[in-house]
Amino acid sequence: MSITFGADTEVMTMAEAQKRGLMVRKPTQTDLRSVLTSDQFTGADLRALLEAACGGEPSKADVLDLLATAVQSSEYRWFVVTDTEPFAGVRALSPSAIRDKGLDTLHILPRETADELGVQVPTRTATSKTFTANGPGGAAMQTLLDAVSDYAIRAISTLTLKVSADTASGTSDIDLAVASLGMLQKQTITVRSTIRAEYKGLIGGGIQFQGTAERVAFQMAYGHAKKALTAATKVVGDVTLTFRFDPALDVDDPQFAQIHDVIKKLGMKSTTMTVEVTK
Repeated sequence: MSITFGADTEVMTMAEAQKRGLMVRKPTQTDLRSVLTSDQFTGADLRALLEAACGGEPSKADVLDLLATAVQSSEYRWFVVTDTEPFAGVRALSPSAIRDKGLDTLHILPRETADELGVQVPTRTATSKTFTANGPGGAAMQTLLDAVSDYAIRAISTLTLKVSADTASGTSDIDLAVASLGMLQKQTITVRSTIRAEYKGLIGGGIQFQGTAERVAFQMAYGHAKKALTAATKVVGDVTLTFRFDPALDVDDPQFAQIHDVIKKLGMKSTTMTVEVTK
């Protein structure tokens, strides 16, 4: 099999592309779980083990970030990392310290083994983490769901969707976000808006539609405001939808698939989305 990179570039085999690092993807937590067993590894060993899953040897920085994220999210329960040969009294590295170390100096060992050897493990409790993605609504949410699926804490407590209006794009994305409220009636959604409209001949003034409301109340209020916004010469501002899940729901819960489907089908072009995972 060969790969062509543009009309004016060379054709190379898959093996050559992998050798040059062109086919290598970043390692994921799933990859890490598949290679870490009850054995002890060095950082170099782990990087080599990830090679098959990633289509080539991942960068040292990516492996360090992978280890740090796993230690942070699992609160040291899964494995620990040291920068010297592990024995009694050696202190396990914190997530931030892991990122600052050289990969080849690290030793990775299961928590049970660390306890048997007398390695000192920091006391730390990770309770939440926020992920952010930008872009078209469907793609941004898919990025978030993939990130949470790869994270140790998978229960989502809050999801936000922010869209904006400006001179170039108008209110299209805001209108679509408001339309989603009627399609997601079972969700608990709070909406915050800061929108300003300007009018021809009106100097130094305009109309501002600003405030926070629950889903139904906002739908009604925006329906009235939309009439005034339609006649404006310029509309700028943003609207943020906040979905709250109490109790928090696993990322694989069907509710997220429904929300994703609605957002994707509506086709919002530019969004900023976040999810917060929590224990």
